[in-house]
Amino acid sequence: MGGDNVDQQSAARSGDAASLAKLTGEEIAAPGLSRKDRIAAARAWFDEHLRPLTIKSEALGRDVGFTRGGRNKSTNHLGDGTKGAVIPAIPAVIKDGRLVSSEAPRDTAAEPNVKAYHTLQGRVDLAGKPVDVREWCARIRQALSTMTTTC
Repeated sequence: MGGDNVDQQSAARSGDAASLAKLTGEEIAAPGLSRKDRIAAARAWFDEHLRPLTIKSEALGRDVGFTRGGRNKSTNHLGDGTKGAVIPAIPAVIKDGRLVSSEAPRDTAAEPNVKAYHTLQGRVDLAGKPVDVREWCARIRQALSTMTTTC
């Protein structure tokens, strides 16, 4: 799961897909920070801007909230590339992204509260370049919470 992997082939295939968000790539932090400082900045941004939110996902027909666990999974593996830069697009991907998969947890004994994992995907404009962003959401009991972002 770690690292930054922009899906350029997918972006090229989807060609004219409308962007769900337009980002400069500097919404969270300016370039040049150490990995540790990028993670700290991303976590602070997530806590301030996402943790208070609940977003209605059109694809799932449910509200999605943001947890500390989701924040940690979204920020633990920030590289030098796009993963951290697209965190501000998470609400747009959850709200208007398309559902690309749903699956039950692999080990229900280890995850008794997780009913399903859902993957949403949406196109984001990052500094003028199209990036396809995937967001994993976990359905926990009767709620949904965000888990992690890849691109």
